[in-house]
Amino acid sequence: MNKVLVTTLAVMLVVGGLAVTGVGQDDYQVLKLSEILLDSVNPTLMMGRPGNMQVCSLMYDSMVIIDANFSPKPEIAESWERPDDTTWIFNIREGMTWQDGNEIWAEGEGRAVTAHDVVFAYGIHAKYSMPLQSTFSRILSVTALDDYTVEIKTDGPMHNLITGTQTLTMAPIFPPEAVTEFENGADVLPIGSGPFELQEFVAGSKAILTKNEDYWIEVKLDEVQKIVINDPAARVIAFEAGEVDYLQSAPLPDAPRLLDLGFLRVGTFGGWRGIGFNVTKAPYDDYRVREGISLLLDVDSAWQAIVPEGLGVRSYGQQGPWNPYNYDPEGLMDFDRFDIDEGLSMLADAGWTDSDGDGWLDKNGEKFSANIKTWGGDQVQVLTILATQLQQVGIDAQVQVLETATYAQDLATGNSDIFFDYTYSSNTGLYALFHSSKLYASNTHFLEDPIMDLLLDAAMAQADPEIQGQYFKAAQRLAVANRYIIGMYYSLPSNFVYPYVKEFVAPYGFLELVNVERNVYIEKD
Repeated sequence: MNKVLVTTLAVMLVVGGLAVTGVGQDDYQVLKLSEILLDSVNPTLMMGRPGNMQVCSLMYDSMVIIDANFSPKPEIAESWERPDDTTWIFNIREGMTWQDGNEIWAEGEGRAVTAHDVVFAYGIHAKYSMPLQSTFSRILSVTALDDYTVEIKTDGPMHNLITGTQTLTMAPIFPPEAVTEFENGADVLPIGSGPFELQEFVAGSKAILTKNEDYWIEVKLDEVQKIVINDPAARVIAFEAGEVDYLQSAPLPDAPRLLDLGFLRVGTFGGWRGIGFNVTKAPYDDYRVREGISLLLDVDSAWQAIVPEGLGVRSYGQQGPWNPYNYDPEGLMDFDRFDIDEGLSMLADAGWTDSDGDGWLDKNGEKFSANIKTWGGDQVQVLTILATQLQQVGIDAQVQVLETATYAQDLATGNSDIFFDYTYSSNTGLYALFHSSKLYASNTHFLEDPIMDLLLDAAMAQADPEIQGQYFKAAQRLAVANRYIIGMYYSLPSNFVYPYVKEFVAPYGFLELVNVERNVYIEKD
């Protein structure tokens, strides 16, 4: 139920000039979380923006959620079955209601969540939630068999429909009454069925939520604050000062000290750090250029100079040790070579030489310039070292650090050529990154490779994770061999939380504070 705006609460928290209200008494439980990017609470505009996803996951429920091992757990759907390979039956939990005390439902009048709401929400996601569209494109029908039963028919076996990212696990359900469609999208009022209700939202600054007292699980936290602190050093300072309880993405050099101070490092997954190419942009549409750059980079010396021992692992492909069926260092390391002479020879074959003796490679009178786009983080220092290596052999390479939102927008729209690359921790992440159906969404390489599509489609049709992993390994080898990507390292989790925050698990897409497995609370001495 909505309460008075949090701005009426007593205590002011100031983080880098940002005023955030909250009460820190033991009998009123406030969890304060640092955030890097937060620009919308519209559930159709959240994919690829972790801050948006996390706030939405507090306000809205999905049919099914996933745990840290990508195993499905019940939420709105309390159970499900598969009568055949292309049919799913979901049984909706009775007794769940939409949040009340708002502009749609008066206090105490929130109506029940039904199968008809699921059908409606999935229709909106299919039209407007871009990264989810490839999942919904394979769904032939979503039908309410009755008020509490949903049937989904797919065009073939979709064994991952309720596992991993960019599946039904990350498609929040919202009521039709909260949605207004327009020409190319939908406005969605922040009214869900989740454990927390939005009280205040300022894009780029903060989101404040209070507990939903009508939730089907009794919520222990009274309030959650998401506080945007863009600067990594400022996030660490705010965390150590107790201004936030959770520190997202601490700079790796700070991690050993934070561990020594007794803070808890949380997170199952690390982060992949690498370089990606938009293969439609010259000169990177030429394999010889991508291969030449790969040969010119001494990746080992670069990442080991920045990442503290024990906090990173050399990477050759995007699937890390947290995906055991897809992890393939032995199959990829043979593609990794450092050979300056061979690299310059490859570039010369592509027409890039120092024709005028000025020390810079050129072609048809144009100097070879490389603008590597990235967002802030430990990778900036590593990329800077690699850019210096390229400068030393005649490529005018620069690192451009962008705001996260701008970086994400540039990559999704193709306004990039060489960039700091990313991955999804999901076991199906390679599909999101390289399948042609993901153009202008998560396929920021703008790759249209029919062999890659065949391998990824074959992987997605597999129920056996070992067989699926073989297809994903083949797809990853194709990506590395063709130099769509260049691996650098995996950073191990650098998220920290105070020990008094109990049952907390670092977000893996959605932020799950209250579900069938946990109910986060604060217990101070």
